[in-house]
Amino acid sequence: MNAIYTLANDVTLEWLLGLMGSLERCGCRLPVVIIPYDDKTAKLRKQMKQWENARLWEAPELPILDQLGLKIAGAGSHPMFRKLSIFWGPYDVFCYLDADIIVGEDPNNWMNIYGAGKARCDLIVMDNDVQWVFQPGRLRERFRVEERPAVNAGFWMGRRGLLSLRDIEAAGEAALDHREEFISEYGDQSFWNFLMWWKGLKPSTFPALGSRYADTVWAPQNVRRSAEGEFVIVSGNHAGRVVPFLHWAGLKAGPDMANWHLYLESALSASDLAGKARLLLGFFQKSPRAFLNKVPRHLAKKAMTPAINAL
Repeated sequence: MNAIYTLANDVTLEWLLGLMGSLERCGCRLPVVIIPYDDKTAKLRKQMKQWENARLWEAPELPILDQLGLKIAGAGSHPMFRKLSIFWGPYDVFCYLDADIIVGEDPNNWMNIYGAGKARCDLIVMDNDVQWVFQPGRLRERFRVEERPAVNAGFWMGRRGLLSLRDIEAAGEAALDHREEFISEYGDQSFWNFLMWWKGLKPSTFPALGSRYADTVWAPQNVRRSAEGEFVIVSGNHAGRVVPFLHWAGLKAGPDMANWHLYLESALSASDLAGKARLLLGFFQKSPRAFLNKVPRHLAKKAMTPAINAL
């Protein structure tokens, strides 16, 4: 069975609303398995009662992954290593998505192509740029020579059993010899790429699922939502190609961020009336001027569109 995994807590709940809303909007009915980032989950657990397909999953190996993260990446980013537990989780084929992502189409479509073997790779990954993965050195050169994608750790598609806890622990020991080449603020990302390389896994970027897809998902780019709900690049070398999802990695949610309206539309749809009010108030508090200049006009336009189309 297919499923979606993410990593979240009370702090990232605002982002998670966008992800959950976007999944609902595209008709995705897959289980959404939420791995707790830490023990700050009271608000998250309360919110999850509104989502029929969401469940919290705490693998017993999480403390071991926490310790590995501390050893490799240090305090701060070490809980990100918890996402690796999905490789021995309850689902056969899965898609991992960071909470600060919204999708433009049903991820089940991607997983079915991958699961049928049409992608001919071990993992589907995204965003190929080694400068955000390794410092200049042996690993960066090795990836360049092998023409291996160096990818973002906020998304991957894979299957159960590709990696075991023993594999991850062994790779952790081997990674200590290369730790000076890891980028400290992206420690889990450096290790994720090292782990795939060390284990000999073959990753391919998203166009392996179809030539209509772009291999970038960075949210601050010029995209439009098509009539089918897909995100389509408007200009540049990838104009006309589909962005499967948008990722605001490292950014803060608010009316000043690029494509804020695409996130807000999804987040509002995943909230009850009180949640909508809290979300809009939070947007206002982050940047009152930007909020007043953008949000009311946009929401009014969205509300009027069905009536105009009916004329």
